[in-house]
Amino acid sequence: MASRKIIIPLSLSKDEPSTNQHAKPMKQKILASIILSICILLLPGCGDTIVPPSQLPEAITSFVKEHFPEESITFAVKDRKIYGTKYHIELVNGAKIEFDTDNVWDKIDCQNQPVPSTAVPMAITAYTQTNYPSIAIIMIDKEDHGYEVELITGINLKFNEHGAIINKDIKR
Repeated sequence: MASRKIIIPLSLSKDEPSTNQHAKPMKQKILASIILSICILLLPGCGDTIVPPSQLPEAITSFVKEHFPEESITFAVKDRKIYGTKYHIELVNGAKIEFDTDNVWDKIDCQNQPVPSTAVPMAITAYTQTNYPSIAIIMIDKEDHGYEVELITGINLKFNEHGAIINKDIKR
């Protein structure tokens, strides 16, 4: 003779909550406390720290030597985020350069001095030399899908990731 299993519900009344309904809020509370604990542990490591130029990653010092050979780094900040470390540097001539988490330049602001053409993508350099001859690029900023460029005359240009012009804006 085969045995049969009989399942008896824990709650006989529809008005009484089952044990699963009590377990769900408890799991959510445990998960929330775990996430909060992780955040508390990670946040103290985040923030800005001044670092000596000698402690910058090689990629950053090589970039400066290649594109700003006459300049030296006067100030550097290490900006630690949960997702990685960014750097901000300032050169003797006042230029400010930001580097992303891969130590690749993200923004170059030369404060009314020309950004070296060697640091600007070739398509953007070609466009500005053709359409704005002898007008310097003083700032270039990488954006999600391209670049924003400011000329010394106050003209702002936006380019896609391939260097094709997509917008012009003249400051007044």
